[in-house]
Amino acid sequence: MHDRLMGDGAVVLEHVAPFGARFGDHGTAKSGKHATDRRRRFVGEFVQTGLRLLGNHQQMTRGERRHIEEGKHLLVLVDAVAGDLASENLREDRGHRRTVPGSPGGRPASHAGRSGTVRGMAVDELDRIELPDLAKRLLGTPLVARLLDLAIDEDLGRGDITTELFVDPSRRAAGAIVARGPGVLAGVPLLEIVLRKRAGATRFKALKADGDRFEAGDPVLELEGPLRGILPLERTMLNLLGRLSGVATRTARFVAAVEGSGAVVCDTRKTTPGLRMPEKYAVRCGGGTLHRLDLAEAMLVKDNHVASATPDRFAAKVAEVAAAARRDRSVRFVEVEVDTLEQLDRILDLPEGTVDLVLLDNMDDATLREAVARRDQVRPGVRLEASGGVTLKSVAATAATGVERVACGSLTRDAVWIDFGLDLLNAVPPSGG
Repeated sequence: MHDRLMGDGAVVLEHVAPFGARFGDHGTAKSGKHATDRRRRFVGEFVQTGLRLLGNHQQMTRGERRHIEEGKHLLVLVDAVAGDLASENLREDRGHRRTVPGSPGGRPASHAGRSGTVRGMAVDELDRIELPDLAKRLLGTPLVARLLDLAIDEDLGRGDITTELFVDPSRRAAGAIVARGPGVLAGVPLLEIVLRKRAGATRFKALKADGDRFEAGDPVLELEGPLRGILPLERTMLNLLGRLSGVATRTARFVAAVEGSGAVVCDTRKTTPGLRMPEKYAVRCGGGTLHRLDLAEAMLVKDNHVASATPDRFAAKVAEVAAAARRDRSVRFVEVEVDTLEQLDRILDLPEGTVDLVLLDNMDDATLREAVARRDQVRPGVRLEASGGVTLKSVAATAATGVERVACGSLTRDAVWIDFGLDLLNAVPPSGG
């Protein structure tokens, strides 16, 4: 742990100088104003947290421990503070709708790849991780290990009587897993784990990487090893690859449908029980964006949490619980679901940094455009997410309303499996057999 903390210290040293210059410029030359108390507080939090992490691991909050285990906490903090300063610049320049060259419809600069507030930086945290690293984070967990054990035991809990009686223990084979139809690949790391668990002597070579497209007839993986190790795992491997590649393929279609809008397609928790992490990983393989992984990672206040509350009482309660959730910095983001424009107005009136995202539930396209216009005028740093009944046919129009995110339960709920098969290239009996 000491070495890892020192490594983070090096990251801080590397980033402090340019960060300090940015902060100083923003407070004086660029804005002509003194730094606000709020900015000073953010910098104070950055310095104090850095010293605490480098000095005493035991003093870390739960959220800080989670980030330091990833070896990235201080870098995230630096980027977060810088992101807040960018958001301050945006607010000071409100009234000048800055557009990004080439952005569809002259979309405000704040909508194209914006970082958001300090807390909003964490909204995109999982989407900035490269797929190989994301696979380690989402698939290399005890929960997924238990899932794979269960999947294997469905077939092998009582053994494989056919293979045990029919296949000579010394017989080896080489083969390939071949796609029977086109799609986007997802799930290769899980197959490697399955083979390590039950067929450690099998050699494994991926011919395509997760996220790659394939056509019918394309081999995606090669296997070579004892036939008694490969055959009992055949169906488990094909099921995993087929399901996850189906999710990735459907996600890729949604992503293609919104191309050029500036919006991203994000998933939901409408996942197959037990397959949450693999299916979310598959969404990323298809080019989608990840929402919260579980109920502890982020706060999403939905209508059932505040049933029958007036808009004013609703907003007051949101402010109260958001502050409580942020105290130990353990949540990635705070999001609030609204059903009406009146509720949206009350949420947008809350102080900057209270809410990172607003979920616009079951609103038609005209209402979504009005919601975007109101947000742009009052609180441009808050991102808007459309949700509710989004289909492959409707997603382009929804994205064109100006929202930053479109949540689609259909990515996982309606995904159709991709068919794969194991084709043995040779299965040679042992000499003299």
